[in-house]
Amino acid sequence: AAKTGEAGGPGKGKMRAAGGEERRRGGGPGEKHKAKGKNTAAKEGFGLGAGNGARGRSRKNSPLFQGISGSIKKKIHRVGVVGAGTMGNGIAQNCAVSGLDVVMLDVQDAAVQRGLKTIHGSLESLIKKEKLSTADRDAAVARIQGTTAYDDLKGCDLIIEAATENLDLKLNILRQVDALARPETLIATNTSSISVTTLAGVMARPAAFTGVHVFNTVPMMALVEVRRGLQPSAARVDPARTY
Repeated sequence: AAKTGEAGGPGKGKMRAAGGEERRRGGGPGEKHKAKGKNTAAKEGFGLGAGNGARGRSRKNSPLFQGISGSIKKKIHRVGVVGAGTMGNGIAQNCAVSGLDVVMLDVQDAAVQRGLKTIHGSLESLIKKEKLSTADRDAAVARIQGTTAYDDLKGCDLIIEAATENLDLKLNILRQVDALARPETLIATNTSSISVTTLAGVMARPAAFTGVHVFNTVPMMALVEVRRGLQPSAARVDPARTY
């Protein structure tokens, strides 16, 4: 059975659930979604949640933490991001500015360094626009660890796969992440087009997996899509949604 709901506010769209997965019409690559200054709120159930993506906000005012219970804040201290490209370094920067420690991983050190350089450049731009202080920049940079070693993800409370949209590549990454993650770790994918159920199929703990699609451009887009597969666990999906 399919159900539809509306996510209010800028960039609103219809949510459809078919075969157990939530999908947003028009959410694929190349689509434009407007979100100007206001947070959008999801309807009951799974769907679109949104927050202002500005990288220069303090942790207590950051939309990443708005409405999050104390238990969730305590649970997520360290975030792993697999992929240092456009999406990966954007997610890493937003987390770091919001007060979270970040491990940003890529297969080559050159890719990691490019990601870190992009983050530095973005933070400098915020300073010039007087949206971020130099002290906050230094604190955010200090929270980000670049690495090529999967073992560095072991201490993470949340691990987000943010590699390019290639099924085989993502499956390979998720197998490695699933093998080393702690039982209580939330594992997510940032995919915009691949089935969450398909990705979860290679994991020993598919119920611990969900989709957290942060829209591009990460610092500008006040929109996040949470997608569940056929074997979701509310105990895992709900924290992802509030995150």
